[in-house]
Amino acid sequence: MKLKFLAVLFFTCPVLAEKVPVDGIVAQVFHPEGNEIILISDLMAGIDGQSKSLRDAVIERLTVLDAKKYKIQVTEEELDRFLAQLLKQNSWSRNDFIMFLDEQGYSYEEGRELLRSKQMMNQVLDYRVRSDKRMIVNREEAFAYYKKNPAVEEATFTLAIAYAPFTTYPAEKLDQMLAKKKVPQDLVWDEPFTLKTSELAEDRQFIADRETGEIVLVDKLEDGYELTKLIEKTPAKEIPFDGVYHEIVSKIRQERFMTVLEDYQKELLEKAHVKIYHEGFTLEG
Repeated sequence: MKLKFLAVLFFTCPVLAEKVPVDGIVAQVFHPEGNEIILISDLMAGIDGQSKSLRDAVIERLTVLDAKKYKIQVTEEELDRFLAQLLKQNSWSRNDFIMFLDEQGYSYEEGRELLRSKQMMNQVLDYRVRSDKRMIVNREEAFAYYKKNPAVEEATFTLAIAYAPFTTYPAEKLDQMLAKKKVPQDLVWDEPFTLKTSELAEDRQFIADRETGEIVLVDKLEDGYELTKLIEKTPAKEIPFDGVYHEIVSKIRQERFMTVLEDYQKELLEKAHVKIYHEGFTLEG
């Protein structure tokens, strides 16, 4: 899990040219803040074990270059704090981190630069995407979303299970009692548990229509029966708008994020010049 976490963290970072041999230039990126070269190896399986498209690699480089345009920097002190937080979250020592990087073919300094680039990219996204005015959700918009997508608190069912031995409750006796909706009084019931409607198996949905205090399930065992009793149920109810307001705002922002991000990425590509040297590689997709 720790390796996976770090791999995901590094996924969107530019790959350092020093990490790989010069195996062929795929493209060159020209930006007012500098130029970047993208190699074939930059598109192959990286630290996360996944390959990337030329478009993804170009946008990563352009985002870091854009950070320079906005005077976004990550100081050594900021990088140290971020790295310390990362290690703490994963219960890693500095040596653990160095060993991880070494296994992936990176030096410690290269790993720090990957982290720095990641931080710079995140700050650019904060400035250009997450702070975009289109990401602002007012109360009226949230309420309109609520009216179209009412929030409902699911019904719940509290159940308990008990064992009824054949010696005390033979089939005929138990059937008669259940037919009269009588519940054996001398059974020892386990600790009750509660399920939501969505947590009931498809063949158990009928429990929703049963009455509290009723035996809803009878499962035959080798030497007796396992009885399930419905102890309590609460009906579904609509959640007030104020109770889900912040959740709705978050959902709307998530839906808008990709649109705003795609617009920013298009702007990056339009304002830069990318020269592709290899046939078969494009900026499409």
